[in-house]
Amino acid sequence: MEPIRRTLRRVSRGCDLILRLTLGVLVISMVYVLGRQVFTRYVLGSSEYWTEELARYFLIWMAFLGGALAVRQNAHLSMGLAVMRLRGGTALAVRRLRDLCVAVFAGIMLFAGGAYVQVAMEQRTPATQIPMGFIYLPIPLAGALILLFLAEQLVAGEAPPGGAPGSD
Repeated sequence: MEPIRRTLRRVSRGCDLILRLTLGVLVISMVYVLGRQVFTRYVLGSSEYWTEELARYFLIWMAFLGGALAVRQNAHLSMGLAVMRLRGGTALAVRRLRDLCVAVFAGIMLFAGGAYVQVAMEQRTPATQIPMGFIYLPIPLAGALILLFLAEQLVAGEAPPGGAPGSD
């Protein structure tokens, strides 16, 4: 069991680092694109047609990848107030039920999202002509990351980095 635990932890840490870097690049890119739109609209008097569309796509990516990072840090929305008073085995059972529900949803994201990405590759975005499949790619990607992070937490049997055992 220990080699699996070490491997999961190593892969999860690597994905966490890549995820944080990607989210940082997305935030910086979004600030640039929106700043450019404001500048061209209010200073130059005409806005560029592609900036609003690109900012929307950055936001989609940030929402899904940020959700996966929240699962890694045990900071996602959950029934924290309802579970705070529970102790011992009951609290663990409720947390495991929560994790199971999140895992089912992540599995749907992974498989249905993956199928949707394949279909959407045929379409292009209006302004930037990016294949729509790339816009929907964070759905299955986030689903896979969420499943990885939940597996790491299950095998580790402890709170993930950044999250306290009772902080659901």
